[in-house]
Amino acid sequence: MFSVGDVVFYSTQGVCFIKSVELRKNISGQKKYYILSPVFNEHSTVMVPVDNDMLTSRMHPVIEKKEVNKLISLLKSESDLWIQDDTCRREEYKKIILSGNREKIAGVISALSKESENRRMCGKRLTQSDEYIFEQAKNLLYDEIAYVLEIDRREIGNYINNFFLDKSGV
Repeated sequence: MFSVGDVVFYSTQGVCFIKSVELRKNISGQKKYYILSPVFNEHSTVMVPVDNDMLTSRMHPVIEKKEVNKLISLLKSESDLWIQDDTCRREEYKKIILSGNREKIAGVISALSKESENRRMCGKRLTQSDEYIFEQAKNLLYDEIAYVLEIDRREIGNYINNFFLDKSGV
């Protein structure tokens, strides 16, 4: 159970503050909701029913600073998440993003990054649906890393590039 003031990662919104827990009327009477305020979209509010296990399972505490480098290293690791069939790939990647599993989201980013590079070398681009999922996955993961490291989210690309440069000894 989460509390007011907690900072969580919510799979479809990224990093959020739990602004309140409120009783709200719905069709069947009253229901208790977590009221989430996305950190990087202050004009948005998300309501998550406290008793909805499927939706609350998408809420996770944000990662700790000590976990960030491990997560970043997964972005360049060999990913076994590439799926040849476009439809199957799109559906599987959507499930991974909804799950909020950071390691698998990093694997999606890695797989799509490698595919993007392979296609670029042939003068091609990712499909529109792959591009959308790629951007969605990067935004979710990069926003959380930027929040945890307390750096501007526009700087996360440089931070990640420098991380790999430092690891390679360049």
